[in-house]
Amino acid sequence: HIGYGWDKNFDPVTKNIKIQDNMIYDLMGKGVRDGGAIYSLGTNGANPQDKNLVSGNYIRNQMDDSAVLYADQSSAYWRYENNVIDLKESAPWHGSKRWAQAWTNLIHDLDFVNNYTTEAYYVNIGINNTFEGTKVVPDANWPAEARAIIAQSGIEPAYQELQEGIVSRWSTEDLSLNVGGMSTLNVLAHNGKDQ
Repeated sequence: HIGYGWDKNFDPVTKNIKIQDNMIYDLMGKGVRDGGAIYSLGTNGANPQDKNLVSGNYIRNQMDDSAVLYADQSSAYWRYENNVIDLKESAPWHGSKRWAQAWTNLIHDLDFVNNYTTEAYYVNIGINNTFEGTKVVPDANWPAEARAIIAQSGIEPAYQELQEGIVSRWSTEDLSLNVGGMSTLNVLAHNGKDQ
């Protein structure tokens, strides 16, 4: 969440915002709605020549609405570039799955450029917003450029030891038993990239 103030003009305390190379996964859901993996709101210190930047992020399995890249009221002067958005395993949302959203004419001057997504749908009711070069890959069989973004995302190599032994996601193999039967259930540990 970046920013405060629905449709309020004030001297911003933020500028030169950069949200880059993050791995964000398994968010929202369980009653949490009206948000996004990367959410902006209100006035910030950007301008047409010096936009805030959201790039190189790998976002997967947002579990409810509103949108993965969610520009809320009065968001302006953002550039969303070279992000990978994977909603393939996300269950149905309360509304339509949207990879991006600029839902009112108070949102303006946003650039969505060269992003990869499993969902084609986005909302743009804003002013002077650009959507170009979007690559829709419904089965998440990503091209090399998207795989490179995914590989680069997340914790930097110098800090990898901080996450050793932490299980971010887990899965099990399917198991069928007859009444009275016994078996061993294997639990598989993964990180957000299923490694």
